[in-house]
Amino acid sequence: MQASEAQCFPGQMHTLRLDRASAIIALDGPLRLRYRDESLTWLLDAAPCIDITLRDGEQHILPFTTFVNMLTEGEQTVTAALAPAPDTLARLAALLRRARNVAMFFRRPSWVRVRE
Repeated sequence: MQASEAQCFPGQMHTLRLDRASAIIALDGPLRLRYRDESLTWLLDAAPCIDITLRDGEQHILPFTTFVNMLTEGEQTVTAALAPAPDTLARLAALLRRARNVAMFFRRPSWVRVRE
């Protein structure tokens, strides 16, 4: 994925799904971000939301993969630059997920007893 831009208009919400370690940079004015941990969606509204306001030129790096809601704080259109996560981190995360899945597959169930 390449870096891109998104425009947020007053009174409208722009929603994106971004990977862990992706960066969001407010370019033209204040931008409000709201997101929650995607792994806690089964908790519905009980999962805490994270609200962050970025001023002009500030950036925020996402701590996990999530859906991000972007809103403007004023009456002007705000442009946000979106920088994807570095490829090395994405590859490492995929490798760790695969290793965990393989380990879970070969794990001995707790109800199986080994006789000596």
